[in-house]
Amino acid sequence: MAICLSQELEKGIHFHQQGQLSEADKIYTQILRISPRNADALHLMGVLANQKGENATALDLINQAIKFFLKTRSIIIIWETSIGTGASMPMHWSVISKQST
Repeated sequence: MAICLSQELEKGIHFHQQGQLSEADKIYTQILRISPRNADALHLMGVLANQKGENATALDLINQAIKFFLKTRSIIIIWETSIGTGASMPMHWSVISKQST
């Protein structure tokens, strides 16, 4: 039985938003087993890691997400965070289309 990754991602996001982090983690992990370079799942796993206080893991996962995202899209991402400062980590990505010169 094939699964639809986008539908599974939506389920994971729903669980995540409801505070059901272990359920969200299971879904994101399942997605990454099938598609290890899925930038959305990597990003959300990074958010989960941050929520668990695993800042180094969070940073690594989000950096991977950015790397794979940039390989598949013509954009620039500016990621603002406070990892390592003791403050809660805002998940803010600014996406700017690359301009042709």
